[in-house]
Amino acid sequence: MKREKIILLSFMAAFLVLTSLPAQNVKKEIESLENQFKNFQYSQLIEKGKFLLADRFTTRADSLEIYKYMLSSAYALSDTTLARSIIQDILHTDPKFTLNPLETSPKIIEFFNIIKLNLQKEHITDSLSIKDIKHSELGYAPSISPLSTMSSVLLPGSGHLLENDRKRGILFTSISGVFIGSIIYSSIILSDHREQYMQARGDNNYDRLYDQYDRSFKIRNTLLSVYGVWNFYTLYNLHTRQALIISAGNSVNGPALSIQLLW
Repeated sequence: MKREKIILLSFMAAFLVLTSLPAQNVKKEIESLENQFKNFQYSQLIEKGKFLLADRFTTRADSLEIYKYMLSSAYALSDTTLARSIIQDILHTDPKFTLNPLETSPKIIEFFNIIKLNLQKEHITDSLSIKDIKHSELGYAPSISPLSTMSSVLLPGSGHLLENDRKRGILFTSISGVFIGSIIYSSIILSDHREQYMQARGDNNYDRLYDQYDRSFKIRNTLLSVYGVWNFYTLYNLHTRQALIISAGNSVNGPALSIQLLW
C-alpha cells in the first residue's frame, strides 16, 4: 500500500513538472520578445509573436502581453493596417483592455484609443442595422368629409375640430383667429388713412398722408397673402395628418417592429 502511494505521488509530481514546463517556456519566450523590441527587431518579433499566440499553452494574460509587443512593433514599422488588426485581436481577447502609460508610448496609446473608439462605433452601427428585412407597410389617410373641407376654407382649423382632432384644431383656429383679427384691424386702419388722404384740403401734408395710406395698404395685403398660404397649409394638413406606416422584419438583434405616425 505504501509502495503504491509512492508510485502515485511520483506520477503526480512528474505530471506537474511536465505541465509547468510549457508555461515556463512561454514566459521565457515573452522575455525574449522584450529583448527583440529593444534591439529594434520588429519584424522578427511580430512573426515570433504570431507563433507564440498559436501555442495552446499560451494563456489569456500571456496573449495580451504578446499583443502589446506586437502592437508597438507594428506601430514602429508604420504598419497601421497590422496595428489596427492587432488592436482588434486585443479587444476581442479583453474588450476592457487599456494600455499602461508607464510601459507604452503616448502616441501608441492615443492610436489605440482612436481605433478602439472607431471599432465601438462600428459595432453599434452594425447592431442597429437591419438585414433581410421584410416590410409590411400600412399607410392610410382618413377620409375627410366635404363639410370639414369647406369649414377649413372658411376658418382654417375648424375642419380639424369637426374631424375630432382637438389638439391641432384648437391650435390652428387660434392662429387663424389672430390672422383674421389682424386683417380686420389693418383694413379699418387702411380705410381711415384712405379717407384722410382723399379728404385732405388746403395746407395738409399730402406726402405724409399718402405714405401713411400706402404703408397701411401694404400691411393689409401682406397679412392677406400670409393668411392665404396658411389656409392652404391647414387644408393640406387636414388631408394628410394621420398617415400611418408600420414596418416589420428581422434585424441582427431579432424581430423588429417600427411604427410611424406622420403629423
